[in-house]
Amino acid sequence: MIPPQELSPFNPGDGIIPPELTGREQEQHELQGCLARLQQKIAPSNNVIVCSPRGNGKTALLRWFERFIKEGDAKTIDTLWLTPDEIPTTELLLNQLVRHDWRTKFAKDLQISLDATVSPEALGMSLGEASLTLQTGAAQQQKFRNLVARELTARCMKKPLVVIIDEAHTLDIETGRTLLNASQKTRAAAPFLLILAGTPGLQKQLQRMGATFWERSERLYPNLLSYRDTADALLKPLEKYPVTCEEDCLQAIIRDTQGYPYFVQLWGDKLFSALKQRGQARIDQQIMALAHDEVETRKKYFYRDRYNEIKDARLAPLATILGSAFSGNPSLTERQLEQLLRNAELPPEMTPEEVATILHELGYIWQGDPDNESNWTAGIPSLMKYIEQQVTQSE
Repeated sequence: MIPPQELSPFNPGDGIIPPELTGREQEQHELQGCLARLQQKIAPSNNVIVCSPRGNGKTALLRWFERFIKEGDAKTIDTLWLTPDEIPTTELLLNQLVRHDWRTKFAKDLQISLDATVSPEALGMSLGEASLTLQTGAAQQQKFRNLVARELTARCMKKPLVVIIDEAHTLDIETGRTLLNASQKTRAAAPFLLILAGTPGLQKQLQRMGATFWERSERLYPNLLSYRDTADALLKPLEKYPVTCEEDCLQAIIRDTQGYPYFVQLWGDKLFSALKQRGQARIDQQIMALAHDEVETRKKYFYRDRYNEIKDARLAPLATILGSAFSGNPSLTERQLEQLLRNAELPPEMTPEEVATILHELGYIWQGDPDNESNWTAGIPSLMKYIEQQVTQSE
């Protein structure tokens, strides 16, 4: 039985590392390969792009990698975790990349490089302060971008660096352009790895940055979990108590999660609470029913938020059409999806391609492997059913 004071090991939401990170062996292997090169003071050949809909475990995977580095190589490799709201400008990006003890020297070098006659005060920077701000014209901005690459390279020559940008689909265009160009130049001379993680909208945002070489980046697409991986994620954290599960209950729970990592953690958390509440060490029909009620309440909040996003995009009726198509097919080809949208009534001034892009970016439909045109699938099948119900009720 689970002791009354025991806390749940499961972590639904917020990108916390789950107690059992399953189904990510390929992604972990790729990241460990990049780390092996850094350990030899060699830059990985490319940046890494991690892309999938919300709730598929991108942040948890990268938190695992960050911890993996810190537990084994913290003395020899630096890690820097950033989100776009921390680096809305190239100046603030620089503040993050340049270590505090280097900033006074860098400020002096920057003043000389931009214009030897301009004072630090005119540039809006204080040499004694921890942060730098810059107000320059277009020509000086180019020099500034070159200096970012130079200083990043200098830092990585002293100690290899891994920079992880989460939620990168919201990264400022100019900041992102500066970062991508700095990454390319730095990796040519020093051990550096840039990891960008985001929703399917990340690809479009990178294209806006105009850095064509991003297409050569190593791309990882964390997808839904298999039956076995879902079972391991649910049961292995409970083995220490020990807890067992009736086979028919396990099958029902796994079907309900649909392999969606957020739902898996949600089910694990509510099963843990139900077992502790009842003082049981076996998941049976009663425990499953008790947990199910709690899971459904949380899932409704999740569904409602996704529905409101799709409704705001004026795509709720189209979402139900796609839901019907996927209910009878595990996947659709690119041509089938396009034909389905061309035959539907679209919102004014929207093309089928734009509709597909929006629904893809929202995670309503998903293409786990963009090189496989037959691999368009439902992001979360149960979400499609929920939206169909909401649209029907509103008619």
